Amino acid sequence: MENTIPRQDPAFDEVQDVITTKASAMRTPWSLNADWLDASVLPARAAWSKAYGDYKNPATRTPVITQAKNGARSAYEPLLRQLVQVLSNNPAVTDDNLKEMDIHIRSKHRTPAPVPSTVPEFTLDSAVHRRISIHFRDQGSKSTAKPHGVNGAAIAWAVLDAPPVDGSELVHAAFDTKTPYTLDFTEAQRGKTVYVRLRWENTRAEVGPWSDIEGTIIP
Repeated sequence: MENTIPRQDPAFDEVQDVITTKASAMRTPWSLNADWLDASVLPARAAWSKAYGDYKNPATRTPVITQAKNGARSAYEPLLRQLVQVLSNNPAVTDDNLKEMDIHIRSKHRTPAPVPSTVPEFTLDSAVHRRISIHFRDQGSKSTAKPHGVNGAAIAWAVLDAPPVDGSELVHAAFDTKTPYTLDFTEAQRGKTVYVRLRWENTRAEVGPWSDIEGTIIP
């Protein structure tokens, strides 16, 4: 599944449309959870489509619109990845169906990926105004290679007035298969503090332990 969800927005938009349109149309024969699709996936898709449509017009694009687009994708992408995982593991969905949706075909003899046991180490780079780049690697590693069986890093973050008491306060979610991941902010958010934590997720959407929470000031 690692390469099913593209990093670049135009390709992401094309792929998500194909997957969700097909899944919605085939919800009954594929025995998909219609309540989850209608209450979670499709509203997140609609929010992404609206935000990305606004962002694509360079004449009206602003930092606020860019942040709205990034926020919509951060909220939508984990749901889309979960949908891809559901479809990949659904025996009613054929390999031809997966090809139609540009979902990588499951291996017939794949060894199950282990549940991640380590945590990502990460640094928060604030060299660019209104941007934080999250550079991550495996615990104790000098390489940026991910642990065996890991698909990517789940990222939780929030801009808060005080250090969080626990991770539940980090209400924004993102996912990245390759370091670094960037967060963009508005001019009004400069000088505030963003708090971040990460955990590994394997190719079966199983997750490892969270890292410690780190914070940095938005430049």
